[in-house]
Amino acid sequence: MKHIYLLMMMVFLGTATQAQDSWKVRLGWSQVLNTAQEDTARNVIVLDADRRIRPLTLVYLERTTGPGWERFLAVFDENDREVLQQKGKQLRISRSGLSDLLKSSSTLKIYTWALPIDPEIRATIRVRRVHLCTIRLKS
Repeated sequence: MKHIYLLMMMVFLGTATQAQDSWKVRLGWSQVLNTAQEDTARNVIVLDADRRIRPLTLVYLERTTGPGWERFLAVFDENDREVLQQKGKQLRISRSGLSDLLKSSSTLKIYTWALPIDPEIRATIRVRRVHLCTIRLKS
């Protein structure tokens, strides 16, 4: 019973602090997105196919980090297949890496989620990925 209570408290605390989290996206040196709102319609970055693609850096800022949790940042293609995943609060994609991803899919979506490190607790929770931004290649 104690484990269930502890698990419920961690989920509620994670949900409550998630509203305070924010993230920033940079292409090269230019910041193209700075938000704390999950919005699939507004958090869209459109890249011009004729222009040179710059490296992408996404930094996820958590206001309070609970011990014993891992943060994941992942890129999914337009068919909702995971094409890249990194642990941590920062996602970096080189110019050539981003170019290769956009050659195979003209729309990329970046999500995050957090999981407990303890495998017993990890097996009992339900994970919801949070949409951070969408990258579209305009031809």
